[in-house]
Amino acid sequence: MFINPLGLTNSATATVSSKFLTSLTKIFAANLRNFPPRIAVALSGGADSVALLNLLVKIKMKKLNDLKIDAITVNHNIRPESTDEVNQLSKLISHLPIEHHVLEIKQKIDPRQMERTARELRYQLMLGACEKLGDGNLFMGHHRDDQLETFLMRMQSNSTLFGLRSMTPVSNFPMVSPTLNLKVVRPLLDIDKSELLNYCKENELVWFEDSTNFMPELTKRNYYRYLLKDEKNKLPPMLHKAKLLDSLSKVEHFNSRIERQIAGMDKSLTARGFVEFDPKTISLKLTVPRDLFSRYSFLTLDRYLFLKTYQVSPNKNFFHDFTKIDSKYAGFFESSSDKKKSSLMQDIFTGHKPNRFTVLNCQFEVSRDDENFKINICRANENARQGYNVLPFEMQEGFTDWLYFDNRIFLRILNKKAANAGKYRLEVYKDSEHLDLLKQGFPNYMDFKRLLNNFNLPVLIKEGKEHDEIVCFPTIDEFSTNFDKDDFSYDIELKKELVEEDEYV
Repeated sequence: MFINPLGLTNSATATVSSKFLTSLTKIFAANLRNFPPRIAVALSGGADSVALLNLLVKIKMKKLNDLKIDAITVNHNIRPESTDEVNQLSKLISHLPIEHHVLEIKQKIDPRQMERTARELRYQLMLGACEKLGDGNLFMGHHRDDQLETFLMRMQSNSTLFGLRSMTPVSNFPMVSPTLNLKVVRPLLDIDKSELLNYCKENELVWFEDSTNFMPELTKRNYYRYLLKDEKNKLPPMLHKAKLLDSLSKVEHFNSRIERQIAGMDKSLTARGFVEFDPKTISLKLTVPRDLFSRYSFLTLDRYLFLKTYQVSPNKNFFHDFTKIDSKYAGFFESSSDKKKSSLMQDIFTGHKPNRFTVLNCQFEVSRDDENFKINICRANENARQGYNVLPFEMQEGFTDWLYFDNRIFLRILNKKAANAGKYRLEVYKDSEHLDLLKQGFPNYMDFKRLLNNFNLPVLIKEGKEHDEIVCFPTIDEFSTNFDKDDFSYDIELKKELVEEDEYV
């Protein structure tokens, strides 16, 4: 890989470099003063990621000499030539002032689930690497053509106005971590694929083409990539690139406006003590003044409630289920034919919703007075038909790995006594399953039983040859008298709240 420190002599180089610096300045402020000291780069070896790494190395050489760059390459082992390409890539970039980390996917991927499975495995490996390296920002080479493909795919699947936003310059990593608030940074979204290819050619960069990316029958994204090329000029006008970019711009403007409204609303409500999150019960009390319904749209209020519910909800498909909160106002295409569509906050405001109901696997309780609506949100009861949430694990002396339970809580346990080693499991407390065990180890169980029943709290159980025993309820720090509390300690982390002030300028 060739590095031109100036990089402004040729047309594509000048254009791409200018757009890239503009994007970084929007994300990290003037003179890149908020740029992190260490970053990771997803380096597949394709033209997009090779160009991105080249641009970042130039920034390091010209402006950020102390910047540490970790290039992360994931070998999917899908194609026979992939290992050879990874080895060649390592040699090509060996002279650069970066660290290169190669991760291997060893599981066999079902061709019928190729795109989804490969993405999940790749993300798991990249998250683990970023946790180990301490990289809080993962740069990815998504460009404008990728954005249009995503937009078209989501439009075809009837995504909401929020889903149609597609990719943003900065977003949360799609997998949660107990130790790292990992951000995905995409500084190439305003740059076309053709511009990146020309940039690579002008700078004499070597990249590798993945032949599977050009097989329309292999993945849905490949099909839309082929479709957007429109080589036979058969696409209708609404699917032309200029029209799609215009629609995407309108969706982005809409989302930005809603985000600003939500941030202002949350700041005001929090300052007034109207937002109360309890980490012990993993529950939320939200007070909504009646005057908010005249100041904000039902869609804005629905979106706010949805985002605030995230920490409480155990829903595995949370981000795909906004229509359970609002199916009335969130659509991209207007439709007046479906009378079953609804807005949760509108139904609460008009009294069409009962005082107690379940949405997103959360129990909502609503009370009203002349000035406010009070909404209490906690985990709903588990549904036997859907299966109970059980996390079995082995515990030896020392720390366990971080355990992610109920899609809500991270738990890491320190066992200080070898005699306590054995098989354990985490479950959600239920009288029908655990009441007898509760009575055996907690003489004072009536002091906190209401919390267990009302909030469906996690319970740690040790498995025995003859019978099981409850060890503790970690979030409320209640320990069984059958165990020495001093033999254990634990760290607890919850999912990060979604409604927050942007840390990027």
